Amino acid sequence: MDPLKRHFVSTAYPVYENKVLLIYHNKLKMWLPPGGHIKENELPHEAAIREVKEETGIDIIIPNNFPNSYKGEPTVTLLPMISHMQLEAITDPDKGLHQHIDIIYFAVALSDKIELNLKEVKMAKWMSEDEIHTSDIPLNVKFFSIKAISYINGIKYQK
Repeated sequence: MDPLKRHFVSTAYPVYENKVLLIYHNKLKMWLPPGGHIKENELPHEAAIREVKEETGIDIIIPNNFPNSYKGEPTVTLLPMISHMQLEAITDPDKGLHQHIDIIYFAVALSDKIELNLKEVKMAKWMSEDEIHTSDIPLNVKFFSIKAISYINGIKYQK
């Protein structure tokens, strides 16, 4: 029996004015945050930024509360902090059953003007916390959406 294949993916929950951006994914047929596979030689946060831009046209910043390098260690660069990681079972008509090791970031959206990539995304919507609670979206997406709004708002008030 072949072992279950695992792929690294990167996801961002963009937040703009107390709303999180979710997309309706054409292939998976559900509301999700923007994200996708990490390319060769791409860092996870770079993949998240690229995927959000490719799918929605939105530019994002992933907050990094750390300095770029340790004093006296110029060869060490601290990457943006990962908000969470999860392992997901994916049933794909093209690839069959496999798993995604999903690296999840909370991000600040620089605009709310959406330009969809209709090949991948059917719809996108900025959702408030109330809309998230009442929407038909997976429980983990609800959880992370609400956490993203809270986290990004907390960063704004700590400056």
